[in-house]
Formats: sequence, C-alpha cells, structure tokens
Amino acid sequence: MLVTKRAEYGIKAMVYLALNYQGAGPVPAKSIAATEGIPRVYLEQLFNRLKRKGLVMSARGPMGGYRLSERPEDTSILDIIEALDGRLSVRGGVSREECAGKSGSASEYAAGDMWEDVERDIRAFLGGISLRDLARKAAGRKGMLTV
Repeated sequence: MLVTKRAEYGIKAMVYLALNYQGAGPVPAKSIAATEGIPRVYLEQLFNRLKRKGLVMSARGPMGGYRLSERPEDTSILDIIEALDGRLSVRGGVSREECAGKSGSASEYAAGDMWEDVERDIRAFLGGISLRDLARKAAGRKGMLTV
C-alpha cells in the first residue's frame, strides 16, 4: 500500500478544518495552503474531490472557503483516503483469485487470504481513527485548548 501525496495533503487539509471546526465560518483555501504547505491549485482539486464525496462544503465570495460537512468525530481517515484515492487495497485492486492465476495452487490461495487479512486490518485501523483524533493530537502539539 502506498500513501499518495494526494491522501497526505488531503488529511493535512482536513485536520486543519477540524482544528477550525468551531470557528466562525468557512476557512479560506489560501490560509490552509499557506499553513500546511500545500499548493493552492492542488488544494482546490483535493477539495473538489472531498466535496463530491460529501466530506466538505464550500462557500463562495470574500468570506468564502471550506468547512467540514460532518463533525470531526464522524469522519475517519479511511473516509478521506478513499474519497481521494478510491478503495484502499494492498494489492492494487487485484483479487485473490487473480493473484492465484489459473493454477490456483493452495499456497497462492493462502497468500491471497493473508493479503485479504492485511487489507481488512489496515482498513479497520484507519477506519478507527477519526479526524477529531488527529486534530486533538495536532492541537496538543500547538498548545491549543480543545478540539
């Protein structure tokens, strides 16, 4: 499994929004890009994907920007990764049967089962980490009071 730059940037941007969840309104993309070191044009592309998946909302105009569609505790890191990169897979989307090929030997199926277990465990781990969890860690490092 390779964590893409898209997922890495997307998680950083979403944590930034989670840190500002209780704020007065939408957060300008310019602020997020500058603080998180994400190219603004690229950030806008990420937010378009996240918006299509229902994870963020946007507001236009001089006071516009982005905000979370749901509470930070209701969005998992797996949700963000899959919104940006598609279904998480440790084998690049290849099924156990495809890995086994036409021979379908017992060892090939056993290895396929192992990779399915790995994928299930990674999905469960990332699905168990909420945006709020990461925002709390970030807030603790910045000396913020609460998230």
